[in-house]
Amino acid sequence: MPEFGWPDHDAASVEEDITGLRRVLGEHAPDLRDEVPARLGPWLESFMAETLPPVRDGRLPRAAVSMDYKAGNLVYVDGAPVLVDPDNAEYAPRILDLALAALLFHNEMATAPPRLFTGDEWSAFSSAYRRHVGFTEAELALWPVTVRYMLLEWGVWTLIDAAEWKDWDDPHKRGFLRDLATVDPGRFPLR
Repeated sequence: MPEFGWPDHDAASVEEDITGLRRVLGEHAPDLRDEVPARLGPWLESFMAETLPPVRDGRLPRAAVSMDYKAGNLVYVDGAPVLVDPDNAEYAPRILDLALAALLFHNEMATAPPRLFTGDEWSAFSSAYRRHVGFTEAELALWPVTVRYMLLEWGVWTLIDAAEWKDWDDPHKRGFLRDLATVDPGRFPLR
């Protein structure tokens, strides 16, 4: 199983993300073109100094995690979910997998809601998850930063990459993408 690779962003890659967001949102969600980059831009610019170090250096428990925990990758056998798409699996801080699920669980599935988890759905999902995984105090303390980390790494990529796959042209997927673009990471509490 591959070891999780930490990103190494420079000013050019940050500018590429901000430009990509403006381009995609300008074309597919013009009402969000200025708002989203204005909110995410400072986080992207401070990612290497403020977001990455606490997660990377936090001595968080590591495990073999799917890094693709989404509704579309689950099948149900005898009423229980089974993950069927482990091709993105890595040995990584396990809390990253839950943060990815918080943001992208409904992505890429036509029968999923056209949005991220609601508060009630997140409460049910995270409670069920926590019945199987007991988080350390360090994981709980770093949870807000971890969600922001995944929003900036995977969420921004999803928003930009969706244009290549014409996802913004599909009303169902566009609803999900708009919610992802405007999400407050505090929407997914663990405490």
